Amino acid sequence: MKNNVFIVEDISMVRLMLEECMTANGFNVVGSSPSAELAWEEIQQLQVNLVLLDIQLIGEKTGIWLGKQINNYLKIPFIYITANENQQTANEVLETNPVGFIIKPINIIQLITTAKIALNLNQGNAQKQIIIQDGLKSINLAINDIYYLQSEGNYLHIYMKNSHFLVRSSLED
Repeated sequence: MKNNVFIVEDISMVRLMLEECMTANGFNVVGSSPSAELAWEEIQQLQVNLVLLDIQLIGEKTGIWLGKQINNYLKIPFIYITANENQQTANEVLETNPVGFIIKPINIIQLITTAKIALNLNQGNAQKQIIIQDGLKSINLAINDIYYLQSEGNYLHIYMKNSHFLVRSSLED
C-alpha cells in the first residue's frame, strides 16, 4: 500500500506531532505546510496518497478551500483534523467529500485507523489517471472524468465536467 502523507497544519507543535505519529506508524510523510496555498503548490508536485488537513490555516485560504481543490483536481483522499465543531463548518466540510473528520484533541488510534481505512478505500477505488502539465504544475486527471478529447494540430483539448485543459500534445503522443 502506498502511504505517502502530506500534512497541512498551521500550529508547528501539532504539525510536528502529526509528522512523528504518522512516521512511527509506518507512514511516509512527504511534506507539510502551514498554509493552504503553499500546500496546494507542493501537493501537486509530490506523490501524495493522503492529506491530513486542518481547516483554519495561515493565509487567505482555508483548509476547506484546499479540500475542494484536492477533490476537484487530484482525487486523493484527505482527512480534516480540526478544533471547529460548529454546524456551518460541518456543512462546508461535507461538500468537499473528505474521507474523515477528526476533532482536536487528536486521538492517535482514531487518526491512524482512519488514515489506513482511507488508503485502503482509495486503493480499492483507484482509477486510471493521466498526468498533464499546466505550466510548472502536474495535474492528475481521472480517465473516467474526461468527457472527450479534441485534437487540433499539436494541441489537445481535454474536456471534463467542470473544466477544460489545453495541452501541447497530439493524440499520437
